[in-house]
Amino acid sequence: MERVAILLLLSCAPVTYGLNCYYCSIESYVFDNGDYCLTPAATPNMTCPNETYCQTIVTIEDGIVTLLERSCKSPVSDADTNDEGIPTTEKCKTNIAAGSNPVQNTMCYLPCSTDYCNNQTISEFALCTSNCSYGIGGGSCDYLTGKCVCNSGHTGSNCDVEVQASALINCVQCNSETDTNCASGSIKASPCPGAETYCSTTNTTIYDDTLTVVSFVVTRGCTTNFTAEDECSFSDVVSSISTTGYKEFTCYSTCSSNGCNTNKADGLLDANEKKHLLCNQCTSDTGDCIDFNGRSPCINGEKYCYAKVNYLISEREDETYKDPAYKIQSVTRGCTSTVIPTKCVNTPVPRVSFKNVTCTESCQWDGCNTGWPARPKCITCSSNKVIGGYNRDGYDECLQNPPEATDCEFPYEQYCYIYDDGNEQGRGTSPTGYPRRITRGCSYRDVGTSCSYKTLRGHTIQTCNRTCATDGCNVGNGSKKHMISGLGVILSTVITWLMKVHM
Repeated sequence: MERVAILLLLSCAPVTYGLNCYYCSIESYVFDNGDYCLTPAATPNMTCPNETYCQTIVTIEDGIVTLLERSCKSPVSDADTNDEGIPTTEKCKTNIAAGSNPVQNTMCYLPCSTDYCNNQTISEFALCTSNCSYGIGGGSCDYLTGKCVCNSGHTGSNCDVEVQASALINCVQCNSETDTNCASGSIKASPCPGAETYCSTTNTTIYDDTLTVVSFVVTRGCTTNFTAEDECSFSDVVSSISTTGYKEFTCYSTCSSNGCNTNKADGLLDANEKKHLLCNQCTSDTGDCIDFNGRSPCINGEKYCYAKVNYLISEREDETYKDPAYKIQSVTRGCTSTVIPTKCVNTPVPRVSFKNVTCTESCQWDGCNTGWPARPKCITCSSNKVIGGYNRDGYDECLQNPPEATDCEFPYEQYCYIYDDGNEQGRGTSPTGYPRRITRGCSYRDVGTSCSYKTLRGHTIQTCNRTCATDGCNVGNGSKKHMISGLGVILSTVITWLMKVHM
């Protein structure tokens, strides 16, 4: 339900001329320039021409007042084009913009006919007790709560306290080309030049076609990306000089504490190179964290990765088959030292027609906290159309060799399903000339597990739905009697899962 500002109106008195009216207009509520219009006693005023009245205009967009205007108005040029008399009652008109993000815009015209009568107040707005350090970029007033909202880099009730930047990491910074002590790591660590969060050691070996080493360089420095605790790889030489026949073997090590990059990068973990669990780590309400797949180490020794999503969902739709309206509030992925339950909690929100849903899940292997927590991975495919209809018992990839189960598109899709149409009862194939089709996918609603039947030219045709809620469960046919055809997919999914667990 939208919030609607409550307007406290004065009753209209008999018409007089030459009225004194408040006069102001604001479209954004910033303390430095907006409060005078919210507080009528401090608002400028003017004497209006004859045959006019005082008026307050309020525009409300999706329950939020976005325009407040006080002025004189002539009945000849006011909003009511059907009447040229001075209005005596409030008039409102509304426009609802269609689209994926519909906006409701209502403009209300409040007339009155006594001196300074256009002093209506907006009851849901609260004034802040200070200017929120607006002049120095501290923040601005939130007129729904009467509290200051601070800009980045400021804090405090009046946004007058500057946030101190976090301390820089210290790393050994050198290269063996210019400093012979770099290889030994005996150089003192110093603050990184920017916002880097990790230290690194890199050993680069260049060799020729005869496997003779022609160059060996050690570099130590600061980096923004965690690559690996210590590992090596082969690559071509990237250089502006002639490199015909030369190849490169590079070992690189990354660490996260002050002065930690004094080690030897050789692809072998030593006492100073602690193996960390790698998890996706991000917090966002946008695609940056929804589709995030960039692993970084759990530097405090956490043993689990986790994912958490919080979203709002409403089932208030005209058609029951439509997906619900929803809005993601936040997505968080990171490291944790304890097991987080795999579950979704639905909490009704008072006074409104939607629910607040929070889903969580934890796991124990590198990069496992992708996708939506506490939701199944489903097989998604559909029978391909051919000329004249669907396949007629020819090779159907979705039926006979469906793809691996993957994460569903939306966080509310809690089921996997199969829709299977065209089987002849008891045979597992369609009658000659009858099209066969199958669809597998994700669903918010339970589409049921049952079959319906019809008779065609003496053949009993079945149409089956099957709903389930575990990873890769929508294999096989829609009929439980013919699920054996999906055994290969089940085994493939299990093997893939086992490989991930033991990587």
